[in-house]
Amino acid sequence: MQIQFYSDEEIDEIEDIKKCLRNLFSIPEGSMPLARGLGLSWDSLDDVPLDMENDVATDIIEKVELYEKRASVTEVEFEHDPETGETIITINLERGEDLDELSGNY
Repeated sequence: MQIQFYSDEEIDEIEDIKKCLRNLFSIPEGSMPLARGLGLSWDSLDDVPLDMENDVATDIIEKVELYEKRASVTEVEFEHDPETGETIITINLERGEDLDELSGNY
């Protein structure tokens, strides 16, 4: 699974936000002691594509809302390569509601 980010926002923190989200999404949920909710659930990765897409998109949106308030997810797109079996996920981001309140806190 490969994750890409896209944003029209012209903010200085966008690269830091992308870095934080890449780290968050590379962790299997439940694998971090004292932070079991951190990361994405891998339970649905072997489901049929439509079920997997729904579960992963929902998980991505929830985790961004919980752990990265500087950004908000507007859309999650999936592209499947039938030859390699790889799924490419593109996450469209926009400025989070709390960005002005939180800038400088990270």
